[in-house]
Amino acid sequence: MILAGASHGGVTVSRVGNAIPELLDRVVYIAAYCCVDLPNMTAYLATPENSDSLLPLVTQAVVADPAILGVPRINWRSADPSVFNGIKQCLAGDFTDEAVSRLLNTLEPDEPVSTPWPTPAAKRAPGAGFPGRTCASPATG
Repeated sequence: MILAGASHGGVTVSRVGNAIPELLDRVVYIAAYCCVDLPNMTAYLATPENSDSLLPLVTQAVVADPAILGVPRINWRSADPSVFNGIKQCLAGDFTDEAVSRLLNTLEPDEPVSTPWPTPAAKRAPGAGFPGRTCASPATG
């Protein structure tokens, strides 16, 4: 079985790969966070090379307190033009507004709040993790 994850989904596929390596032939990261040298996604976001990250342009669309909901709820379909433009700049800067709207209509509003913080680092010691890891495009983490 091949398991693939994109973007934030890299954290999830790392966890699955670490939990059940014997069931996977390969884990593929597509422009995804592949936490190896640092313990989690949040640690990568705090590095100097991420100081100019556009992620805050997306987090301005969070509409409720994640500590209460257990998820960061993101209003991908906000009517606020500055929120739309920030999300566009961060996720799809060269898309037309119409293409960005189509993209945003495919996204879910809730993401488990715990995903970026626990230690999902991909294991890389021989025999200690999943058998193959492939980055299909430059990794973000």
